[in-house]
Amino acid sequence: MTGTPYCFQFSLRDEQNQAWQLNSVPAQTAAPAVPTDAPVTTHIDAWHTTRDLGASVLDVIVDRQPLDFLLTVSVRPLTIEPANTHAQVSLTRCPLPISQMQAPENIRHGICSPTSMAMLVDRPGRQGWLDLVAECRDQVTGMYGVWPLAIRAAAMAGRLGAVEVFSGWSDVMPALDAGHPVVASIRFAEGALPGAPLNKTGGHLVVVYGIEKEQVLVLDPAAPDHDSVARRYDIKAFSRAWFAHRGAGYILAA
Repeated sequence: MTGTPYCFQFSLRDEQNQAWQLNSVPAQTAAPAVPTDAPVTTHIDAWHTTRDLGASVLDVIVDRQPLDFLLTVSVRPLTIEPANTHAQVSLTRCPLPISQMQAPENIRHGICSPTSMAMLVDRPGRQGWLDLVAECRDQVTGMYGVWPLAIRAAAMAGRLGAVEVFSGWSDVMPALDAGHPVVASIRFAEGALPGAPLNKTGGHLVVVYGIEKEQVLVLDPAAPDHDSVARRYDIKAFSRAWFAHRGAGYILAA
């Protein structure tokens, strides 16, 4: 939703009415812990299931009447073998690059998510970048990578957005063709993404704004300065880094 601040919480129920809550957004306390033998595990902004839940129900609790809202739910296998990596040429307008490494030392290594969102919001001269980062700090974990908080921060700036999961470029191209950059959650082993400022990562977010000549055009906030944020990555290497595990990302409406 856009406009004044709001709070919401997602809960998933199975056919036996057993429920698994995610933390509220924003969170004051952690949601109940999940038993180790449960068929569902909670992961801050998502559930992972180990079996078919059958007649499952998603409950959404919101603390005020929605005036202008967007609700999305995405489902895919946690891990896949990325299919054909070919994608047609598509370019959007490149947002203003922002390097998370230009933030204060005590936070710069953990703010790729809000920095990527700040690039999507694309304010002139990077106005309010660190204010948006501050809005994305989770009070329970101290993390800046709780994606629904980034979506909420964008909403406070008047932009509707959503967390999605993608399985390949055919899912992504409609957004790029419509002029919408996409934030991609990537992970890769040592040396598996040539040209990246990080040698390896178990989780990092970047902005994808185009495909050109078998290369993915990316704004990588882990670059050391604003001028080196724009990168070109081999499409096969980037596809594996993005789609093989979860394939998550987020996008803002126009």
